[in-house]
Amino acid sequence: MRDTHCSPCDEPSWAKYPDEELLDLRFADLAITTPGVFLEACLERISGEMALRGVRFRPRVWVSDEWFSPDGIGGFAVPFYLTHPRLERLERRMMYAVEGGTRRECLKLVRHETAHALQHAYRFERRRDWQRIFGRSSLRYPDRYRTDPTSRDYVHHLQDWYAQCHPDEDFAETFSVWLPPRSPWRSRYAGWPALAKLAYVDRLMGELSTRAVPRVSRRAIDPLDRHRTTLREHYRERRRRLGVDRATSLDAPLRSFFEGGRPAGHRHRGAALLRRIRPDVEAEVAPRSLEAEYALAMVYDDLINRSDVLALHTTRGDQAVVRDVVRFVRRHLGTSLRDPSAREWIPV
Repeated sequence: MRDTHCSPCDEPSWAKYPDEELLDLRFADLAITTPGVFLEACLERISGEMALRGVRFRPRVWVSDEWFSPDGIGGFAVPFYLTHPRLERLERRMMYAVEGGTRRECLKLVRHETAHALQHAYRFERRRDWQRIFGRSSLRYPDRYRTDPTSRDYVHHLQDWYAQCHPDEDFAETFSVWLPPRSPWRSRYAGWPALAKLAYVDRLMGELSTRAVPRVSRRAIDPLDRHRTTLREHYRERRRRLGVDRATSLDAPLRSFFEGGRPAGHRHRGAALLRRIRPDVEAEVAPRSLEAEYALAMVYDDLINRSDVLALHTTRGDQAVVRDVVRFVRRHLGTSLRDPSAREWIPV
């Protein structure tokens, strides 16, 4: 487990509370004012990447209930649950996944939110060349969007083809792929229309290196210490909004993967088994395109998370499950990449 612990004398009293007692606290009662060790390390890493790229702007960062970057503010909020391992455990129990819970995922999200803060600071959306490349930022932000997994007009970064959601997200995702100094964006997206967007960001960031950092509001919006909502109320609303308790199209296949087995056999958690066999499944499926590789990673993450939600277990052996999962994934990818009518709407 990643090391995010404070010294015992610095531990907040709520770190020892049972879940039910912790859920009754208001956000303000947590008295969290800084991002904590794990997030600070990720923020420092991205600051270093910005410096290597010659971008002098640094966003204001504060703690709130989720990831977001408000329009007109040169900064972004990070979620409370990444500030302490106890809160991360509660997040996993309530949501079955922790968005940004690994270093790799957290760096992706920090790059993405940094891009939004950068756009807000420099008002890129007002530029005609930005509008020609990404579209109009004034377009209504959708409640849900339908993707084209075969499109090469957008980069692949966060899950769910998020760049296709809105022009602002397209820019943020493009910037996120461009930012790491060793990013192989030129070769990875060679021949794709998305390469023109990456080249534009490269030129735009080069231009910023000679410009003064603009004055922009850096105030914190909805900081955690002003939230009067309880954690219980927060999770009840999030679970409803994200449909955690609704049945999905993955439920039946997942149950079929894990049914059967030896009555006296050793029981494995379905999610743990899926994580263990992932390299075998990926080797068998062997995606031959960037689109298929991205789609495979997305559907496999969904299988793991949904298996956790359903609390599935099995006594079946690894290889038997590998065969079933490979068969399903091949069929699923073939359908989603070739049949437009099979593509699902994705909630924002």
